[in-house]
Formats: sequence, C-alpha cells, structure tokens
Amino acid sequence: MDKRKEIENELHRLTTSNTLHKRKAQTFYNRKSAAGHDSWTSVAKEGICFDYGRNLPIPNVSTNDVYYKQQLSLHVVNITVLSSETVGKRGSNDVCSLLRGFFYNHIPLEVKEIHFFCDACGGQNKYTKITLTYPVHGHSYLDCDRQMASLNPKAWLETPEAWKEHFEAAWRKPSPFVVQLITENEQNSDQIVGQNIFWKWTEHLTPLYAKRNFPIRPIREVRTDSTTEDILYQTKYNRVWERAVIVKRNNQPPQNEEFILRGLCYDGPILISAAKYKDHRVWTNSVNLKLGSSLKTFNTIKQEDNTL
Repeated sequence: MDKRKEIENELHRLTTSNTLHKRKAQTFYNRKSAAGHDSWTSVAKEGICFDYGRNLPIPNVSTNDVYYKQQLSLHVVNITVLSSETVGKRGSNDVCSLLRGFFYNHIPLEVKEIHFFCDACGGQNKYTKITLTYPVHGHSYLDCDRQMASLNPKAWLETPEAWKEHFEAAWRKPSPFVVQLITENEQNSDQIVGQNIFWKWTEHLTPLYAKRNFPIRPIREVRTDSTTEDILYQTKYNRVWERAVIVKRNNQPPQNEEFILRGLCYDGPILISAAKYKDHRVWTNSVNLKLGSSLKTFNTIKQEDNTL
C-alpha cells in the first residue's frame, strides 16, 4: 500500500506540474497576442519579437570537402539582420547596437510603449514604457522560430549575399523579409549596413551606473518606464513586481557628454583562427567557390594574424 500511495502522489505531482507549465505557456501566448492586437489598434504601442537564430554556415555546400572542415558562421539576429563572424559577434554590445539601429530606422516616432518577446537573451530614451517578456521553456510561440524554419538547409549558398537572397525569398506572406546585411564597408542603406553600426555600449554605461548583478534566469518579465530609473521584474507571470535598484555613480561625466558613445566595437575585420583559415583555403580551392569580397577579407586577416 505504501508503494502504491507513493506512486499516486508522484503521479499527482507530475500532473499538477504539467498543468501549471502549460498554463504559463498559455499566459505568454496570450500576452504576445494582446501585444500584437495593441500594435495594430494603437500607433503609440508596438510589439516586437527578436531572437538570435542558429548560426548558418558559409558556405552552405553539401560536399564532404566542406562538411568536415571548419566553416565560417553567419550570425542571424531575427529582426532580420545578417553578419558574418568576421564582421560582428554575439555579445551585449552587438545586441544593443542592432536594437538601437532598429529603433532609429524602423520604429515610428509616435510609438511610446514597446513590448519585447525573446527567449534567453538580455538610458534615456523616447519611450515611456518598455516591457520584456520571456517564454516558458519549450513553448516559445515566437514568430522568429517559424521564420527560421522556413529556410531550406539544403540550399547551395556560397556567400553572405546568397544567404540574404535566400532569406528574402523564404517568406512572402503576409509580407516578405526586410533583410539587412552587415559588411566591413562603411556604407548604410535599406539593404546594406556598415560595420560601424556596432558601438561600445558597455563602456558608455560603465561611467554612468554602478555594476549590478541581475539574475536573468528565473525572471519571466522585465519592465522599465518613465516613472522610475530602476528595473522592475517578476519571476512568475501575474505576480508582484520586484525592484532592482539602479545606482548612479557619484563621479559621472559632464552632462553634455552623457550621450556621447565611447567608440566603435571593431576597427576592421575580426580575426579568425589559423585552423579555420587553413580549412577555408582548402574547401575554397576544392569546390571552386566564388566568395568574391569575402575572400579579400580573409586575405587581409591572414596578413594581420601573425599566428599563421
């Protein structure tokens, strides 16, 4: 009887946990749907899903000569921006820089409230309220995941430019992707963005605010608004908002320098390892790829990297 009672209690616990898990996932989905409805009905509100997609190989070629060699990675920030690993990384500076570029180029001035939705990610602004909601593990409901699933992993794609064209053709309804490719050149347009989009945001914020340890993992929602300089968060949906106090430094820079960024993250192509460069030369010659401007970049890196 004791064994049977123990099994029944464990079954009850697992059933309750599963029901609660699904209710949390449904809560996230309801909030994402509500944010989408608000963005359609009010010019002052905007709902945005963003995510770092999986790294895409360059080249994406199905031959043994390429498959078993180290390939270059194409980073995908699903709002949608593409950059190879010789142009940008996946750090906090890169994420903040890309979001800033998205705000300035794509968000109307009438928007005052923004609701973000993303999975496992992490100043003065024109918005009165910003909310960031994380999904329940295994139930993201993010549009970004469906968009990445629309890509053909078996397509023969040799360059970042080819990946850009593939993205643009992969999604047509309700509207096609607007894809920006980041290159080493300092050129900016609707289609091409220069490497100068990446700024040193951490160096900009360090003199202004004291460093705080902020537990991201257990958090479900983060919010900031014009009524407070602190960050509000809750570890479960529909709970009381807790507060993380943001402390300003006493020796802050002069006010006229408060919004001057500290400089660019990168002053040229990012170096790749000697092993990856060696593999690049092998598969480039073996399958006769037409890498165009990318090959010039790797040649420049070879001359600068004294480990080769």
